[in-house]
Amino acid sequence: MVAVPCGYHLLRQGSRLNEVFIVRTGRLRVVMVSRSGWEVACSECRPGDCFGALGPSPGRSVAASVVAMENSVVWRMKACEFHTLATLSPAVAMAALSQMAERLELAFQQCFETTALSVRARIANSLLRSARLEDGRYVIDPVPTHADLALRIGSKREVVSRELARMHELGIIARCRPRIIVTQPSRLAALTEFPEGMIP
Repeated sequence: MVAVPCGYHLLRQGSRLNEVFIVRTGRLRVVMVSRSGWEVACSECRPGDCFGALGPSPGRSVAASVVAMENSVVWRMKACEFHTLATLSPAVAMAALSQMAERLELAFQQCFETTALSVRARIANSLLRSARLEDGRYVIDPVPTHADLALRIGSKREVVSRELARMHELGIIARCRPRIIVTQPSRLAALTEFPEGMIP
């Protein structure tokens, strides 16, 4: 097992990789960085998630960096060991395949939203995905920082701050630290620019 302190880059974009990691505790973010320094968050890895050289051709360069969002612990094994385990255990293979399929679906969704939707719509989508029903209210907890939310949707912190402030002024969301309450879910959903049947 490997302890990964908050902010530490477990993997760096462009480096060679021959290992597989499985998250035991904590959260890690997968981030891609352009040559100009523009960062976009691709996904988050939570307990039970695996990442690394999952495919049949280990040793390729890493497409994205992986950085700890909080103090985390991961299991680390050689790619060949993981491939042997996946061959011997269909349950392990199916779990890895399921995670890869979910990430591919998320990548398609992010590509569509970045291309077709406004920043306001992307923020609304992200908030809706993060919200959970609790005592009859939709609650977001933990609340992402404005910088984190900007990374998720491919925008800038200042733009996110302005849009969230506007949603608060309109009464669509309410800040009840350390939470955000979605006070008008239907109005937030309307900002997503999705047809009604596709609203999360």
